[in-house]
Amino acid sequence: MKILITGGFGNLGSRLAEYFYKKNYKITILSNSDDRKLPGIKYNFIKADIAKSEELNASITERFDCCIHTASLNDYFIDGYAEKALMVNALGTRNIIKALLDKNVKRFVYFSTFHVYGVSEGSIDENTPLSPKNDYATTHLFGEYYVNQFWQTHRFPYTILRLTNCYGAPRYPNSTKWYLALNDMSRSAVEKEEIVLNSNGLGCRDFIWIGDICSIVDGLLSSDKATGETFNVASGRTYKIIDIANIVKIAYEERYGRKINIKTNEADHTVYTESLHVSNKKLKSVVNFEIHDKVYDEVNNIFDIMEQSRHSL
Repeated sequence: MKILITGGFGNLGSRLAEYFYKKNYKITILSNSDDRKLPGIKYNFIKADIAKSEELNASITERFDCCIHTASLNDYFIDGYAEKALMVNALGTRNIIKALLDKNVKRFVYFSTFHVYGVSEGSIDENTPLSPKNDYATTHLFGEYYVNQFWQTHRFPYTILRLTNCYGAPRYPNSTKWYLALNDMSRSAVEKEEIVLNSNGLGCRDFIWIGDICSIVDGLLSSDKATGETFNVASGRTYKIIDIANIVKIAYEERYGRKINIKTNEADHTVYTESLHVSNKKLKSVVNFEIHDKVYDEVNNIFDIMEQSRHSL
């Protein structure tokens, strides 16, 4: 089985590559950067920018059984993000589909985001109205529209996954994903000996472990019921941000034997009237999977990476 993973050196893409390599898939990674490696696994590599249609078409010359599309621009804080995200997240998704149209791909898995719903509290399922509130969400929704467009015109076999908050230690010390909540808190604990939150800590999020995401994707690729469908990929469990911060605090204090404090943003007076619940009921009707709570373990994995980085300096 030959599988193409776009963004295969990224936080999620690299974990998917490792997972499917262990299941004896033949892995090809597509990325616009060749300055990273995935040790311990064998894979082919295609260097291409998905925002450049001609370059992409020229680079993809072989047939793949499936493609998992994780390549996206999610670093919302960079200059010119709106335009860049439109080119990568929206048009880039269209470009990769076009490049694969004549390759007889059996499944195209597109990682979108639950932020397309534009809500942070209450109950969310796949029928919740779509109302993105930022460029990150809007451009991913445009990506969904392109996926659906080619389903209508070419019956291009897709599965859209609206992912909540994926967590898992970065694979590289120089990862661009240190701004993600768990990564940021863990780094703050080590570098500042305190955990500094950008909010009052009362907001709720659904956190799902990256290992569970891999097994869910595996199950979806094996199911005909997933073709032409959109699913929330969620744990169904919610944490307040302050709860996650407390887990990081406990892990740090147990590991290093020093007490640290959690500092919330006192200027944030946001009031949350409801908890958040992102339903994974539709997903469970198609795939059998278990949800694992690995927050504490991944915090320690992040500490490991930071220690290794310091020792290598």
